[in-house]
Amino acid sequence: YDPAIERTVIEVFMLSKLFKHLATRLTNENNLSDLTWAVAETNPVFLETFMEALKFQEFKTGEPAEIMREVQTGDSRPDFMVKQGGKCFVIENKIWDRQHHFEQYATTFPDAAKALISAYKLSSQEQERANKNGFRYVTWREMVGLLEDKLSQGLFDDGGIVAAYTQFVKEVCTIMELKQVRLEDGVRCLHAFTRLAAWVFTEGFTKEGFTCTNYNPPRAFGECWAGQYGELTSSQNKPPLYLFLGMEFSIDKDRPAIVVWIEEDWNNQIYQNFSEPAYPKSLFDYKKDKNNGFLEFKLNDNAFAAFFSKSLEEQKQFLLDFFNAVVDEVTLHY
Repeated sequence: YDPAIERTVIEVFMLSKLFKHLATRLTNENNLSDLTWAVAETNPVFLETFMEALKFQEFKTGEPAEIMREVQTGDSRPDFMVKQGGKCFVIENKIWDRQHHFEQYATTFPDAAKALISAYKLSSQEQERANKNGFRYVTWREMVGLLEDKLSQGLFDDGGIVAAYTQFVKEVCTIMELKQVRLEDGVRCLHAFTRLAAWVFTEGFTKEGFTCTNYNPPRAFGECWAGQYGELTSSQNKPPLYLFLGMEFSIDKDRPAIVVWIEEDWNNQIYQNFSEPAYPKSLFDYKKDKNNGFLEFKLNDNAFAAFFSKSLEEQKQFLLDFFNAVVDEVTLHY
């Protein structure tokens, strides 16, 4: 028994708990950027890891570097600017905001290496814009993965600061550990599925002309349903759509159903105009439930069985394909 080791374990645990609590209050991009800057100023190894994740091959490990917040240059003020010798690196952080400043920063900082880090995946169109304007691009999930890999190797000798910071990022950016959804896991199956549904909204969906966010994330369970709501926004300034992706279950059914619901109260125009799917229904069955006021798209029996036969990565793609198919249908009436 070593009291010093026990004390260190307790301190790291308490620090991580502190940062997780902070994440419930400090939820916007400025908060995340401020904390990232503070950790990078505190721990040079963290700064090197940050730059490695952002794919800055020009950055040299072991050499002095300075990281700054919101340096005003003309009409531009990027979240981070890193200087090392004669090299300049410009970094933009996004959680849910989609204003990426690609063209603006390419003009203001023509000689700087540039990167975007975001909590969501870019659409193929936005990735093309990023490439055209000289931006590297990574997600916060990728950053967390690299940090956790280095933490497992014991590369941060900082009393648990980076470990706690990683917990903060996971909370703020809704980065959850995803697991295969298995019916035999009982209640844990619902937990795994609701996380997968949140992934569809926050990271999986990249349909051109639309953005999708996890709407009111705590609302994940009801008496006979479990899942997540997504808010779908059009680039054409149309009213947002609200869709539920989840599992429906009851004691009088042999198994749960995987569904997308579009409720009349939130989507009256779609509800009134939609009659029958226009595309072949290889994945789902459809009905308009006039008693409860919603459109229901339900994975059919074959698709349901196929979903549970797949690996985690295959399940992610399968659920995303199902959601995309529903969006393709309803946006015809949008």
